[in-house]
Amino acid sequence: MKVEINVVPPGGGETNYTIPLAENSYFMPRAGEYINIREEDGMSAFYVRNIHYFCEKPQTKFLVENVVIEAEPVLLPEGIGSEGHNKVCLSMQVSKEYPTTIY
Repeated sequence: MKVEINVVPPGGGETNYTIPLAENSYFMPRAGEYINIREEDGMSAFYVRNIHYFCEKPQTKFLVENVVIEAEPVLLPEGIGSEGHNKVCLSMQVSKEYPTTIY
């Protein structure tokens, strides 16, 4: 099963770029959750908007062939975001911040 993150602008829209995840990933976020990706120079963070499951029916049962996680970048606290993530947030005019409180 192929799993990837399609990064979209704030509020949704056309895919800006895609981040492939490991094949047969057991982790599957839900809409409204956050995904953090560790990079060499910091982190990237995304807010999950939607999950799209693409299935095929080879014989009698449907099999999940591809999962697309639609997510938008979020601002991280200063000093945590990678240089690339900070540039993406700036270019996409991101205003949503990563939550820093525990409920």
